[in-house]
Amino acid sequence: MTSHRRGWTATEDTRLAELISSGVSLARTSVVLKRTMGAVRTRARELGKPFPTRWEIKRESQAKYVAALEQVYPLRTRSAWKH
Repeated sequence: MTSHRRGWTATEDTRLAELISSGVSLARTSVVLKRTMGAVRTRARELGKPFPTRWEIKRESQAKYVAALEQVYPLRTRSAWKH
């Protein structure tokens, strides 16, 4: 069996960095670059720009949700509880 690996061009590296910086997901980036998700993830790490882990994405999403809730339902301070 032969390997079908192809090298990364400077243009692809630049495009990968742009997509990561703009917050595009790993799956979408792999489609845009016509590479497997594993290849894209590995190259991103090699360039020092890894994709966020699913836990980081979830934590960020939850933080945005809590911030939105706090705007609608402001938290009371302890001083407001005292009568």
